[in-house]
Amino acid sequence: MSEAKQPPKLFISYSWTTPEHEDRVLRWATELRESGIDVVFDKWDLQEGNDAVAFMEKMVSDPDIKKVAMFCDRGYVEKTNQRKGGVGTEAQIISKNVYEAADQNKFVAVVCERDENGKVQVPIYYQSRIHIDFSDPSKFSDEFDRLIRWVFDKRLYQKPEIGKPPEFLQDEGTSAKMATSVVFRRAIDALKTGKSTTAGAIDDYLATFSQELQNFRIEESGEHFDDHFIKNINDFIPYRNQFQEFTETLARYHGGLEIGSHFHPFFEKLIPYLDHDGGSGSYRLTDFDNYRFLIHELLLTTIATLIHHRAFNVVSYLLSTDYYSPIRHNRPIHTYSTFQRGIDTLRERNERLKLNRLSLWADLLKERCTGTQLSFELLMQADFILYLRSYSDSARASMWWPMSLLYATERNYPFEIFARSRSRRFFDSIKSMINVDDKEGLGRLISNMKENRCIPSWDSFHCVTLTGLTGYDELCLTE
Repeated sequence: MSEAKQPPKLFISYSWTTPEHEDRVLRWATELRESGIDVVFDKWDLQEGNDAVAFMEKMVSDPDIKKVAMFCDRGYVEKTNQRKGGVGTEAQIISKNVYEAADQNKFVAVVCERDENGKVQVPIYYQSRIHIDFSDPSKFSDEFDRLIRWVFDKRLYQKPEIGKPPEFLQDEGTSAKMATSVVFRRAIDALKTGKSTTAGAIDDYLATFSQELQNFRIEESGEHFDDHFIKNINDFIPYRNQFQEFTETLARYHGGLEIGSHFHPFFEKLIPYLDHDGGSGSYRLTDFDNYRFLIHELLLTTIATLIHHRAFNVVSYLLSTDYYSPIRHNRPIHTYSTFQRGIDTLRERNERLKLNRLSLWADLLKERCTGTQLSFELLMQADFILYLRSYSDSARASMWWPMSLLYATERNYPFEIFARSRSRRFFDSIKSMINVDDKEGLGRLISNMKENRCIPSWDSFHCVTLTGLTGYDELCLTE
């Protein structure tokens, strides 16, 4: 057997206090061997005629012995402290190593009993160190697992890898421009601590965020407007990431339908950014393209986060409630589909640079998920829900085109919420988002979409499979 696969060696030090104690230590030693540990134990390894002191010295100093466990009952502690008998001799050897060994993780005391005052029984030289406690039968199983983990050097709580510095530290210039930083931290603190001012802090952040969007108007003109567009949406990433963290915290600490009462007016305030306000000033058709991309992304990531945290009733509220804004073509009432408008700049960039991409919009959405807490998988799932809902409610809404699903055209397995909907109970919790009453209602919706050729496709090779993405055949098979 190679060294890498050698089981760890553990030497057990204990006292022959009583036959009962000997038996339980023997039982524990046996269970440790059965757990893959090479236990060195006097009853197995010290033969008649052997030098007991030499055996103890070898066990403690032998480099192959990686761990030494001292099973401490009252007799062990008394003999150790008074340096009496074999345990006393052993204690002199062990204590010297405990104090001098470079590897402080080689020795551990296993408490087998407590005194009349409930104090653990450990030798004097060990009293300041962390121990494993076998004295409470109700906790024995957990403590035995601790001992096994200690022998294998597999801690229950692993130190996490150091992550990336916060986005606001990455770029001093960007940080200085983030006027939302103070209200963001105030809202996060209020959410996590449950302050009475939480609702106000949430609305303050959202109001400041919507106002700050004014600073992202593209004023530059020039031969290649699309370059300014790309720079602009990249400059917005710290704000987008901050907003994702806010949404994540809101969903985690402030769940419930009232979340919708904060997000709905916020998105209403964003509608004027999407189009010309009807004034007499001159403008280009592409002047609002950056806002169309950014606000579409904000809605998509918000819905994705809410679905991920199972705030399905909030999503249903946001998708079923009309949005008011009198600016666009004198139509004051809009559905959520108003947050998806055409972006000519991306089409022009694709043509100018001869990128030959089926959807530069989809590419950007995917690329911008890299390094964030929100996976592209969750983004596509949200895009799919928005698409299904827009068709189920086609009498009042224009269609939502699921841009990101270009990357799901070769997929024939369901998104997470549909995979979980193998349970009828889970399907019942999500069906309001799609605006169907039951599985059969979803089936009729899919059939109508196929009949009317409303299946998202980019060319003859890139077309989504609705039954695959919903896992329709597996829905509602269990309770």
